[in-house]
Amino acid sequence: MPELPKTSYAKTLFRCFNTIKTSQNLLDDIGLNSEQQEVAKGFFYQNGSAEAPAKRVFERSAQVLADISAKFKPENWNHSRFSNGQWSVLYTAESRETALKEKMFHTCRFYKEESHQQAVNIDLAIAKLHIKTSHMIDLKDCPDFDQKQLRSPDMESYKYCQTVAKQCIDAGAKTIRSRSARDEKGYCVPVFDIKVIQKDYSIQKYIKAEIVQGQADLFYLR
Repeated sequence: MPELPKTSYAKTLFRCFNTIKTSQNLLDDIGLNSEQQEVAKGFFYQNGSAEAPAKRVFERSAQVLADISAKFKPENWNHSRFSNGQWSVLYTAESRETALKEKMFHTCRFYKEESHQQAVNIDLAIAKLHIKTSHMIDLKDCPDFDQKQLRSPDMESYKYCQTVAKQCIDAGAKTIRSRSARDEKGYCVPVFDIKVIQKDYSIQKYIKAEIVQGQADLFYLR
């Protein structure tokens, strides 16, 4: 196979994940990264007021950071589209809509049996992060790869996708870009190296989902 083309890539991406807390306050809209927390803490706590709202903001930021770092710990490496469980991957998407569609497919599949017996209610959060790397491989620019298998909704294609991911990692890729299997117009960006994450943000949106008989109704909280 010819050498895989690596390119520079810098973009704000989105993730959708389960959360046990929902939005309580407009202060949750503040995007805090680790460097901003101490500055904001001094502002919110300077006279002892607004302690509870500030605490909630910090908890949201900590939740985002914990969710990111956990994906790169070996004990959390799992079998998925672009990993066979032998390496880390953080799944992100170039739009909120794509991130949500990808998440809901797997969530509905996970609760399929239970949701045929009773309604399943879950809380979701959408957060964003900015990545920058000179070692990204865009799979759509690799004609030797089977594009249909790379975006096939059939999970039997996972073995092929994992093989492609391993080839990209061996070629030095820190992240790849692939067409979404759940959103026809969307793109997913699996991240293999936490070092490419330049900035993390607070939760941008909360969503409640009710799953009944394998189908989900979504309720946006903001």
